[in-house]
Amino acid sequence: MNNMRSFVDIGIFFDKLRSITSSAPYTLDRMRDLMAFLDNPQNKIKIIHVAGTSGKTSTSYYIASLLKQAGYSTGLSISPHVDEINERLQINLTPLNETDYIKAFNKFIELINTFDEKITYYEFLIAMAFWYFNKQNVDYAVIEVGIGGLLDGTNVVNNLNKICVITDIGIDHTKLLGSTISQITMQKAGIITKNSKVFCYKQSNEINSIIQKIAKLNNASVYHPKEYKYDLSLNDFQKRNFLLAYSLVSNILAENDKDELNKLQLKKAASIIIPGRFEVIKKDKKTIVFDGAHNLQKIRSLVNDIRKRYSGKSIRVLLTLDSDDLLKNNEIILLINQLSNNLIITTLLDMDNNQLKDKFYSSNKSTTKIKILFIADPLSALDELLKSDDELLLITGSFYLLRKYRYLLIK
Repeated sequence: MNNMRSFVDIGIFFDKLRSITSSAPYTLDRMRDLMAFLDNPQNKIKIIHVAGTSGKTSTSYYIASLLKQAGYSTGLSISPHVDEINERLQINLTPLNETDYIKAFNKFIELINTFDEKITYYEFLIAMAFWYFNKQNVDYAVIEVGIGGLLDGTNVVNNLNKICVITDIGIDHTKLLGSTISQITMQKAGIITKNSKVFCYKQSNEINSIIQKIAKLNNASVYHPKEYKYDLSLNDFQKRNFLLAYSLVSNILAENDKDELNKLQLKKAASIIIPGRFEVIKKDKKTIVFDGAHNLQKIRSLVNDIRKRYSGKSIRVLLTLDSDDLLKNNEIILLINQLSNNLIITTLLDMDNNQLKDKFYSSNKSTTKIKILFIADPLSALDELLKSDDELLLITGSFYLLRKYRYLLIK
């Protein structure tokens, strides 16, 4: 995915994008108006709409991978991207190359040039994805929600072919989605539309009842994954994501009277690299794991899987703390401490080492016994991590941090 760095680094692309978009909050009404202006391309193709708190991106990738193995042409748009913006515009799991992306980008600008309102960056990217996938006449377009679902800019699909996916739900983005599981579930389940299919795991009674209620109101059918008979080399939470994707694609194949995927096809579908999701690389004889876990649900799953896969290994962790939720930060630290007592904490916020330390210690003294090195500068923090003699190095806590580090470490 390095094929876009030549112009992204120069800044030409983003300067142009900033010049044509608004910094105002996006609205679903404006997004609907924009899609109507484009003749509603999102309603002319089969859409698989993916919402949830944890596992959205991985599940989206696995759906696209399984569909590819089944012989379907597939568009994939994820949010956020990890390395480059072209991850938001993929055909059969391949991001558009620089030439094709710029060509599509310029053509789309021409199309929306006479739209009455100035749209946001996010609205631009989502609308461009729907437009491009329709233009390419893909069999399916897998669209990941940005935040929430009900009010998200992706929630403009109204055709009867829509398939909804809701991954595991937990507490996150509380300022936008609400502070309770019920409020957050209402937002996630807001992607369910009339007569759509809904694929999700059975979760807590509170979550299940809300999803079932919204599905019933929309005459939508709910499907839950069944047991999976093959043993694939995936950690526990990726097996869970893969099984959810597999249940959906199996349903598509059955409806179209197509054979189930064989064991080799399933193995190929599961073996894809998903950037920043339990991604393991070797660098100068060091094993480094990248994972963009940034909430308690994701950190808990990550810790459990690291402990299983790397039992007995010495581990050093580089963690980003950017959240203003001090209680959440301390809970994350305590979870990470189950893996290692040797932590480096950094931030993408503008502060020095002492300010970072004060920000952490001002909230809770329960973690003062953990060996923590506070290095506010992310590059200095990475240098310190790479000096470690530990057998495993883990980088987690922020996709924005991962983007910086993967750029430097994955050549």
